[in-house]
Amino acid sequence: MFSGNYQVVNFATGDVQFCPDWEWADVDGQRLLWAEGGKIFAVDIEAGGLGPAKMLYDFNDMTFQEIEAPY
Repeated sequence: MFSGNYQVVNFATGDVQFCPDWEWADVDGQRLLWAEGGKIFAVDIEAGGLGPAKMLYDFNDMTFQEIEAPY
């Protein structure tokens, strides 16, 4: 598992955005997804950079429940 800090780099402008609070990130087609603070976010990757971010789901009210197999 990757344990370093994430960065978003705009290669056209050279701008670098550091994302130290991100816990996970990946690209899905033409959007960037990431986890931060118990929430999943998405943003469209556009020609001029990133569009506005949208929260997809907030997992903070969930709790772990151990379930013994078989389910």
